[in-house]
Amino acid sequence: MSENRKVIFMHGLESGLQGKKSHYLHSHFANTYTPDMQMSLLNVRKKHSVLRNICKTKLFRVWFVLLLLCVTISCFMSTTHTIVSFVIGILVFLAVKKHLIQRALDISLQQCVTVQSNALQEFQPHIVVGSSWGGLVALICLSQNAHSCPVILIAPPVKMILNKIDPSEKKWLNMCEMAKQHSDQIYIVHGEKDQTVPLEDSQEFIEKAGGILQVIPGGDHSLNDSLLEDDTPYALKNIITNLR
Repeated sequence: MSENRKVIFMHGLESGLQGKKSHYLHSHFANTYTPDMQMSLLNVRKKHSVLRNICKTKLFRVWFVLLLLCVTISCFMSTTHTIVSFVIGILVFLAVKKHLIQRALDISLQQCVTVQSNALQEFQPHIVVGSSWGGLVALICLSQNAHSCPVILIAPPVKMILNKIDPSEKKWLNMCEMAKQHSDQIYIVHGEKDQTVPLEDSQEFIEKAGGILQVIPGGDHSLNDSLLEDDTPYALKNIITNLR
């Protein structure tokens, strides 16, 4: 029976085990597992957060030590020297900020992929559901053959994130190419009025890689109003049940 299907849910960027979609899936499918990716943009308490990975990079540590050294030395001179040293330090940071973010974002993504790849191998699900950031992670796991089951990707920021990591678009185009081999397993759900991840990105992905795209009329980024209400035409329970 479909209710006995094993489901892995890959949560969004700032979500986690207590998110609404996770609760919904656990209430409808007893064999649901939501691995904690420990992911966030700015919350350094999450061990895979982007900010935490920025702080761990060698470039950031060198910059921070030099800034402290310059400011400390300038304190023995004058207030003007201190201010100048601090301003120069900030300007240097701004110059390398883009590189730091790209590197840290890539590290965070790979850490999340590792978490989910391990979970997939242990849990052996029948269906994978990925929401936003989790949708990108689910797609990468599929392209790397970490699993072979169908994936439901809810507003996945595939192009957005991969192009932030690699502005040349090579990662994005490579992902589209690799996904072609799994096009019959890819089902994307995207809101018509998503203000976070452009619907056009999912449309372009489907054109390049294949798969099915379900556009939710009037839907926002979370799509909770459409997916988590069983009396709507787009109830997540029904989408999972109808997948083969």
